[in-house]
Amino acid sequence: MRHLDGVCAIEKLRKSYAEFERKVSRAFDSCEVSEKGRLDFQAIIGKDYAREKIFRSDLRAGLKAGTIFVSLMSKMFGRSVERAARGKQGTYFALSTFINSDWNCSDRTAAINIQSIRNKVSKSIRDAGLNGIAVIEVQALTNYPEQGKGKTLMANVHALVWARSPIDHAAWERAVAQSSAWRADFGCPPLVVQGLLEDSLEDRSNIERVAGYLMKAPHDAKFRKPQKKKPEHFMFQPTQKGYSNRLALRILECLAYLPLFEMVFGVGPEGICWCNKWRRQLRCWQARRFKKETSERAVNITKFWKKYRVKSGTEKYEPFRLLRGGERPEPVWHPDGNRGSTKRPPIPKQRPVTQTRRAKTVRKRSRTRAGAKILRPARVRTRR
Repeated sequence: MRHLDGVCAIEKLRKSYAEFERKVSRAFDSCEVSEKGRLDFQAIIGKDYAREKIFRSDLRAGLKAGTIFVSLMSKMFGRSVERAARGKQGTYFALSTFINSDWNCSDRTAAINIQSIRNKVSKSIRDAGLNGIAVIEVQALTNYPEQGKGKTLMANVHALVWARSPIDHAAWERAVAQSSAWRADFGCPPLVVQGLLEDSLEDRSNIERVAGYLMKAPHDAKFRKPQKKKPEHFMFQPTQKGYSNRLALRILECLAYLPLFEMVFGVGPEGICWCNKWRRQLRCWQARRFKKETSERAVNITKFWKKYRVKSGTEKYEPFRLLRGGERPEPVWHPDGNRGSTKRPPIPKQRPVTQTRRAKTVRKRSRTRAGAKILRPARVRTRR
C-alpha cells in the first residue's frame, strides 16, 4: 500500500510537468525561431540540454526534485511513526498556504522578490515555534484585472510544517491576520492552515500527496469567484479557462530567472536539515545528468526572451525583473483604484510645489551648506 501511494503522488507530479511542458512547447513552436533559439529553449526546460545552475524553469530537474522530495518526506514521516511506536512523543503535521498583496504583479510587468518572501514566511513559521519546508509558487489569475489590462501573476507559498505538540491552527491564522506586515487582496486571509491526521501508517499517503502538491508544475491557473455569503470575499479555483499557452510561456520566462534552490527553503533546525538532504541528492543527480544524457549549454536568458518577444509579437511584455532588498512589484491595475477587493486608504492630497516654495527650499539648502563651510576646525593639542 505504501509503495502504491508513493507511485500515485509521483504520477500526479509527472502529469503536471508533462502538461506544462506541452503548453509552453506549443506556444514556442507557434513562432519561427532559429536553430540556436530552439536549442536554447531546450536548455531552459532541461530537454536534451541544460544550464549549469538549476533554475525553476528546468522541467526535468523540477520533476526529479519533486520525486526526491516525496521520498524524503515519506521517510521523515516513517521515522515519526517509529518514534511514536517506541512510546515517544509523536509529530503533528499541517499544510500552510501564505499569500500577500505585495507578491502579486501584472503579467506585463512581471517581477518577484524571492528574499522578501523567504524572510516573511520564515519569520511567521519560527514565531509559531514550528519546523517546516516551504516552496514558492507562481500562478496566473485569469479573470483579473480584465478590461484589456492583462492577467495577474500571484506568488504564493505552500509549506509543510510540523511540531512535537498539537498545532493551534486558529491562533496562528489569527496572529498573521492581525499583523500589519501581512495584507491579502480579494478579501482572503493571508494564511490558511490545514491540519493532517496524527501519526499512523495509513496517513503516509497524505504526506506524500502534500509533498507532491508542493513541488508540482504550474500546469493550471486560478479563477477568482465571489463567495455566496460574502460577495466582497473571493475564493480561488483551479482552471484551464483563460490559461493560454502564451501565458504559460510567460510564467516559464519568470521561472527561468529563479534558482530552484532559492524557491525551496527550510525553516527551523529540522526543516533546514531535511532541506539540505534534498539539495544534496539533487546536486548529485545534476552531476550524473551531465555525464549521461544531457549536455551543458550556456544561455543568455535576457537576450533569448527579448528575441522571442519581438518575433512572437508580445512586446507588451516587459522584461522580467528579479527584485532584491526592499523592492516591490508594481501594483496591479484596477479601474476603481482598488487592489483586489480590499480598498486602500485614500492618499492625502499634497500641496502643489509652487515656484515660491521651491525657491525657499533651495535657499534653505544653500544656507545649510554655507553654514557647514564656516564651522571651526577641531582644536589640535600639541605636546609640550
